[in-house]
Amino acid sequence: VWLLWLIISLVLSIPLLKYFLDISAGVPGVRLDLFNAANLRMIAVAVLLLIPLFALQCVFAWQKRDPAQYFVQIGFLILAALTSSLSLSSDNQYKGVYLLAILVAVSALFALQRFQQSSRISWRRAGRALVTAWFILVFLQSMYASYFTWGKAARGAYRGFEYDGAHLNYEGENDDNRAAAYYWIRGNAPADSIIVLPLEAFKWSNLLHERLLYVKRSQFFFTENIEGYDERVNHLEVFYDETAAMDDYRAVQENMARNLPGRPIYAVVKDEEVGPEVMRRRGARLVYEDENDGANVYWLNPEIDG
Repeated sequence: VWLLWLIISLVLSIPLLKYFLDISAGVPGVRLDLFNAANLRMIAVAVLLLIPLFALQCVFAWQKRDPAQYFVQIGFLILAALTSSLSLSSDNQYKGVYLLAILVAVSALFALQRFQQSSRISWRRAGRALVTAWFILVFLQSMYASYFTWGKAARGAYRGFEYDGAHLNYEGENDDNRAAAYYWIRGNAPADSIIVLPLEAFKWSNLLHERLLYVKRSQFFFTENIEGYDERVNHLEVFYDETAAMDDYRAVQENMARNLPGRPIYAVVKDEEVGPEVMRRRGARLVYEDENDGANVYWLNPEIDG
């Protein structure tokens, strides 16, 4: 039975593994990061209360010599090693911690089951005491986590956002030096404007400029099903290539005008990405220039102004 269960589990895991590999290969940012303090803290918080029961289950599995008892233990150790040594793009390694917590909880339940099935009354009493203590500690830990979260004045503050009563502003360090340009767009560009940004730009940018993006980096499986997604990504490659032929750029511009008729289109561009002279030759109008070596804002279709 255990062998059949293992085979079925492996088969069902293949699509999930393929998805993970595709995401890791397609999104920059996955790196080996041994002894990452943030990862280790997350793991400690997730499994600390259950480690004693996990250790007991390791002993019980060894005593029974049953291969089915080893799967959860070995899976936990492998996943713990990966979660503590890998950093995924956009800080997504916390998702590995979720899986880790599930495995250690299953292992703890097996250990408690062993206590309850014991012929010794003292063991069964010990099992009930452990369950009671476990639920009390989990409750207290959850209360602390809730208090800690609210103490951060909501998740937005944790990410570096502040609300001024009308808009979100960003005080963090990952805005790609484009925040000033976003604020200009928010205050000056029409509400129906389309914003062109490179795929690797700050992923929370739309919270700051409050406009729709021409295309956003694919991070979820459904993004690939959006009609014209690949084409728009190719447009970005042409747009942010200084050496692109003028005919190629004009073709992109015509496609934008055809698919977004009458919509103002703005681009946030750094000088090192595409120089001001190139943008001028392309017919873009400089509407905002950052004096602190940030990013400039260009109006790509000023002809719609009449």
